[in-house]
Amino acid sequence: MRQWFCLIDSQQYGPISETELRAWAQQQRVLGHHLLWTEGMAEWAPAGSVGGLFSPASACGAAYGTGPLPSAAGQRNSFCTAGVVLGITSLTCACVPVMNFATAATGLILSLVGLRQVKAAGRQSGLGVAGLVMSIVGLAIAVLVSVAQLIDLFNGTWPPR
Repeated sequence: MRQWFCLIDSQQYGPISETELRAWAQQQRVLGHHLLWTEGMAEWAPAGSVGGLFSPASACGAAYGTGPLPSAAGQRNSFCTAGVVLGITSLTCACVPVMNFATAATGLILSLVGLRQVKAAGRQSGLGVAGLVMSIVGLAIAVLVSVAQLIDLFNGTWPPR
């Protein structure tokens, strides 16, 4: 009898017997979106695609399951994502220094927090670095626009007429 390995919520289990795997499926411990592998398979496959594992009554629900496929490589840090969004926003709001300062500074802080979390998890995040860079550029643009507006103010050419 074949021995199976299961990937359930980023945790690997196995080897387990085919009988035990069927019991796990019946108990809904293994769902259709969980990944399975056994000798002879080229790669991990969703449990819902393994023939005969689920009863016909539960086949539809088991095949599609609920939730995403567990994959550490596909997980994104929310702080890094927010940092990128705010970094992009700060670049598009370059002519409004107050708004630019607020979005760029917040993007910078969130990117730094996200990068710290990613580093603590032993991963890398290009998304966090992108947020950091865009936020720094956004802050630099805000400073330059503010200085230009102050120079115009002291020269009497601000506000434009």
